[in-house]
Amino acid sequence: MGLDWRAFLHFFNDRPLLGTLGRLIYDSVLLQSLILIANLAAPSRLLRLQQYILATTLALAMTLIIFAFVPAGGTYAYFQIVPSEFSNLSPVTTANQLVYLDALRSGKHTLVTEMAGIITFPSFHAAWAILFMWGFYPIRLLRYGAILLNLLMLGATPILGAHYFIDLVGGAIVAMAAIYVAARFMRGYERASAPRETSGMPAAIKPRDPPSHDL
Repeated sequence: MGLDWRAFLHFFNDRPLLGTLGRLIYDSVLLQSLILIANLAAPSRLLRLQQYILATTLALAMTLIIFAFVPAGGTYAYFQIVPSEFSNLSPVTTANQLVYLDALRSGKHTLVTEMAGIITFPSFHAAWAILFMWGFYPIRLLRYGAILLNLLMLGATPILGAHYFIDLVGGAIVAMAAIYVAARFMRGYERASAPRETSGMPAAIKPRDPPSHDL
């Protein structure tokens, strides 16, 4: 993409406060999920909650499938970044990603039981950021704060998650595709399950049986 990843790393490392803030935001995924689900649980927002859950599931499935066909080592290994270059940072994933990948390839490690940060492309943190911005959008009090927070998450993801910049583009495309499919599917499902009208009268209003004159 013509961008200098190492220069971006040094920009973060030279500003420890920015690195600390980025790490807090990068780790906010669980907290954001809980706040979002709690706010979308209201009956008026139930459709968006269903769409968000389905979109997140689809995005994760697409990410895993794509990763299986295009596994890649992260930026710290590829650019041979030494620890002194990120001495003021605490990245979640560095060159240790290759240890997990090599163990999986060799068969020494066959079960992933924790979020070890092995997926490079597409970035699921980038997908999460897009999903959160979309999910929070109907909530006026949280809308702009969520947008700002997740834009900062996108900015911190290349450094803290050992991602190439193109990984963010891939994650954003995955998220938008998942949102499109989830929104279309849930709206279609809602229309299909809604009461149908018969003879100009809602199905929920059934004609009463004629009164009986039997004694």
